[in-house]
Amino acid sequence: MAVTPMNRGDALNVELWSSQLRFVEMMKRYQFGHMAARGTIMRADELDRAEAGDKITIQQIGRLTGEGIGEGGTLEGNEEALNQQGFSMVFNVFRHAVAYYGKSTVEQARTLVKYQERAEEALRNFHGSRLDASCFNQLGGVNSTTIDVDGTVYSGAARTFVQGLNSIAAPSTNRIIRAGAAANDESITSADTMTLDLIDVALEKLQTTYPTAEALDGNEFDIYLSHQQALDLRRDTSGSIQWYTNYLSAMEGGNLTDNPIMTGDAYGTKPIGKYQNVNIYTSNRVATGVSSADSSAISTVRRAVLCGKDALLFSSKFSGALTGDDTKGGNVPLQFFREDRDFQYVEATEGRMLYGVKKQQFESEDLNSIVISTYGASHTS
Repeated sequence: MAVTPMNRGDALNVELWSSQLRFVEMMKRYQFGHMAARGTIMRADELDRAEAGDKITIQQIGRLTGEGIGEGGTLEGNEEALNQQGFSMVFNVFRHAVAYYGKSTVEQARTLVKYQERAEEALRNFHGSRLDASCFNQLGGVNSTTIDVDGTVYSGAARTFVQGLNSIAAPSTNRIIRAGAAANDESITSADTMTLDLIDVALEKLQTTYPTAEALDGNEFDIYLSHQQALDLRRDTSGSIQWYTNYLSAMEGGNLTDNPIMTGDAYGTKPIGKYQNVNIYTSNRVATGVSSADSSAISTVRRAVLCGKDALLFSSKFSGALTGDDTKGGNVPLQFFREDRDFQYVEATEGRMLYGVKKQQFESEDLNSIVISTYGASHTS
């Protein structure tokens, strides 16, 4: 008797499980989504115009440098050409999967755990954490030999999975500040902690060196600190301007409702505070320091990033729903697929991301972002 084969690995055995995903729901829980909503990330639907291709090039226009012409002058023949620049990035695929026993199995009957649902949730968290890490490694210019994300250590070629699937550019000349005026990250000591003074210096550099930074909505900037840096900032007693002193008048005046020091959220996307026009956020995925000697990761140093508009570029073939309702058509960068094996006794769910993230630069200078490198070790008391 002949039986029509359907072996494991057969192309017809792969079933599209769902294109109606919760990508937007995932974004709300991660800093990537917050950056996209704030305008720090130039979204894919503003970039991708071509129907095919995995490389995106955007046009940049620099400032005009001519003198201009006044009364009695002749402008014809003295025109100036546009200073045209191009910035390119790629997108690629990043996949992971979870295998589990199917619905009609004795293993599933022994537990109330819904393996399929838990697999999808775990894969969303997996991709969300790697996407966040990619944003901070790109903005921080981090290409250390090893990169730790939630206990998984990436090395070699695998580092690109937590670097936005694009090459890393080190912080440019005027776009990195180190506490204590340290020459490099390995020279930063325990005395070189995060202060409000450093935010002042970062703002000055962004606004006085070319290309000058463009702010986010409300003429604001956002800074992302590690939790260690945030604690050092709150405890600082050496800076010219100190955290609690900055908020003391508001607290003494009874303004607790609108005071971020009282209402901030250290575990979400609400700022823990605000200084001048800078919203202060925390994330456990702010990148570590990098040794200039051997490119090793320095776990006691963190590279905070202060960002303005379009500091990061994001691209994907599925670019239509970085915000809004993603349940109508599934045009999102993260999609799930399910494979049945052994007569549906074993199932596997794949989370597949098709995307790219890259820090934007203009004329070899980081655009609208700056790194603040400080001591950032865990506290014991």
